[in-house]
Amino acid sequence: MIEFPDTTPALLQHVNPRSERHGDSELVPAMDLRLQIETGRGLLEQFAKGLGILYVEKRQKSLVEGDDVERRFPTMVMPIKFDDEQTGCTLVLDLGLGDDVSNITLRDVQVHKHALELLDGGTVRATFTATVVDPDVAILGKLGTLVQHQVFLQLHGPTA
Repeated sequence: MIEFPDTTPALLQHVNPRSERHGDSELVPAMDLRLQIETGRGLLEQFAKGLGILYVEKRQKSLVEGDDVERRFPTMVMPIKFDDEQTGCTLVLDLGLGDDVSNITLRDVQVHKHALELLDGGTVRATFTATVVDPDVAILGKLGTLVQHQVFLQLHGPTA
């Protein structure tokens, strides 16, 4: 399960408003948010224990911080995709002021369609989809205006 408990910069790549069929005939509004973040290699361990071995320490340390690792398998085709699905998550999008008025909090979010790309220096670019069923129309409109913009997010797993 992936989580970003601290506020993390992200790119809102795409917003897909759609209808989802519940039961035989009931159509319910839904939306998919495609989000991309760049973070440290520690994220790999959140996907699978031991996945961090995809990076290896260089023998000679670089003077540039974060440039002391390289990909262990440089010819591996990217991105690495995971078919995991998390349900019941909370996604908080901080749109500037960091308060409850400017933040958008989405509950009961399904997080899926993960793709990881290993970049130089130990950076991992992660892309995932967050699906929300029956979103508020005003939130859907606001997010539609933020496509291809940087947002700040927190992602929390389901609460017990």
